[in-house]
Amino acid sequence: MVESINSKLTNALNIIKNQNLQSGVLILSGGEPCELDPRVPTYIELPLTSNNRDKILKLYPSHWGIQLLNGGKVKQGHLTKEILNTNEWEFVHIPAVSWEENYKDMRTLIEVIRKLRAPDGCPWDRAQTHETLAPYLLEETYEVLEEIDNDNSKGIKEELGDILLQVVLHSDIAEESGNFDIFDVIDSLIQKLVFRHPHVFGDDDVETPSDAEEKWESLKSKERQGASIMEGLPKELPALLYAQRIQNRASNVGFDWDNIAEVLDKVLEEVQEYRQATSNEDKTKEFGDIIFTLVNLGRHLKIDIEKSLRSSNNRFVERFKLMEELLKDKGVSIHETKGQNLDEYWEMSKGIISKREVSD
Repeated sequence: MVESINSKLTNALNIIKNQNLQSGVLILSGGEPCELDPRVPTYIELPLTSNNRDKILKLYPSHWGIQLLNGGKVKQGHLTKEILNTNEWEFVHIPAVSWEENYKDMRTLIEVIRKLRAPDGCPWDRAQTHETLAPYLLEETYEVLEEIDNDNSKGIKEELGDILLQVVLHSDIAEESGNFDIFDVIDSLIQKLVFRHPHVFGDDDVETPSDAEEKWESLKSKERQGASIMEGLPKELPALLYAQRIQNRASNVGFDWDNIAEVLDKVLEEVQEYRQATSNEDKTKEFGDIIFTLVNLGRHLKIDIEKSLRSSNNRFVERFKLMEELLKDKGVSIHETKGQNLDEYWEMSKGIISKREVSD
């Protein structure tokens, strides 16, 4: 067996030598886990495991040109599932892929962004700064949320790509000014993830998601070096999400209601205080307290407040548009319809949508 493997390696090395390759090569066993780098010429011993085959097909461009090797024989081919399933050859040689040709490599994205921002690149990309890009980062985030609500995998994939574009663009801008680069961003993220998951990368134990969240917040507190547990939350977050985040942090140190009944009582108390308010200023404050307490109620009910409200918004828009269509079918403009008639068409649209949902 050892002689057979040595013979295969000798044959592969002779072929490599005859091809006068200028860069390093990878020689991997087809039965062992493969750590592939498409930028390096790679020789893999056949047969391949199904996992390695699928990894190769996913990592390299479709129908990438390859060579099949057996002793002194060489056969040209393309990277396909059928080719990689062959038992007639000893090695498959996969030539290196340049960054221009490999669209499945993070490094290719980095090179593309660098070229876009180069002196001979795109004028728009070159003109961007952290400040000018900030609105796009927020916009792309909301577009991801919309596709998640729509349960649209293709849309989620595309919108996540747009967020990744923003991350690489910001990193390239920072690199040009000598602050940091994308690899510093990745390094910082990995260090944070490892440090905050000692139950995965260390000896700590946690049993539930809430235990893990409590551990996460505890370690974040240590990173803040004694600063308030409320530090680090951007106030630019949507108000509902910000309320939920600060309540979570308070809850993690035991400052919370004991049960849902107490929260419901607090909601009623805040409503009563709103009713007793006399000035617009007091009404505004008490109204905010009602919303804040409702967020607390939702948190105790394990409800994602932002998602819940987005869902209500979407339902309202869907029903309203249908109401407009029903009126239009009757030859009536919604601008000419008042009070009770609108209520009737609103109930009609709710009924129609409910029936659709049942049939679906």
